[in-house]
Amino acid sequence: MTGIEALWVPIDRKVNKSQLVNAAVDHNNDNLYIGRAKFMRDLIPGKVSSDLKSIRICYDGKEYSLDNFEVLVNDVNFIWIEASNGDVPKNAVIGGRAEDGETLYVARAKYLFLTIPGKLHPSHKSAYVPFDSKELAVKTYEVLVRLESNGEALKPKPEKLVSPGFEWVRFIKKSGWPENAVVGGSGYDGVQQMDQYIARAKHDTNVIIGYAYKDGIFYGTFNGIEIRTERYELFVKT
Repeated sequence: MTGIEALWVPIDRKVNKSQLVNAAVDHNNDNLYIGRAKFMRDLIPGKVSSDLKSIRICYDGKEYSLDNFEVLVNDVNFIWIEASNGDVPKNAVIGGRAEDGETLYVARAKYLFLTIPGKLHPSHKSAYVPFDSKELAVKTYEVLVRLESNGEALKPKPEKLVSPGFEWVRFIKKSGWPENAVVGGSGYDGVQQMDQYIARAKHDTNVIIGYAYKDGIFYGTFNGIEIRTERYELFVKT
């Protein structure tokens, strides 16, 4: 397996959020960035809060919040590649190292309807993400990768990261609304209260969690800007 080094800068430097890797959004729809921090004798990649004040990493079954960390500077050639069971795609971004010297890679994974940044530990055949004070082991995940110069060496596969008992279904208007689409909230359209269904859509190299009204368009936010699109997927119970 071959990884690549990337540019990391200490958080005490002045950084512009637009220069960082926006890996996901949290349950409040705030952006999460990629960072890494030293903990015990490991250097561990994890998720950085939207205000850039803390990083959350996972170690030995638990989640930890730290305020001394580095953030990953974005690269126009970064993309997310699906993998599983410890597999490391070519040109995966090196995020840190375990105490025994093993390389840890920048990864993210789905849990419930959230995308959570974390670490890939190849010898464990798993990625790990911090959530709700715990370290969650996930067998199917995405790895941050730098495309080769021709842009063809690595192509992202369709995303299949999902919790057991659920799946993401592409919304196609002429095919009708998917059965068992999961309601995540409700909103008022000026006339009546309407269900808001959990949805996701791609924006640049990111996947944004948001919502859609039945047979309507997707609404989400990216860097504080509202994103609307008619091309999205719905979170559906199987």
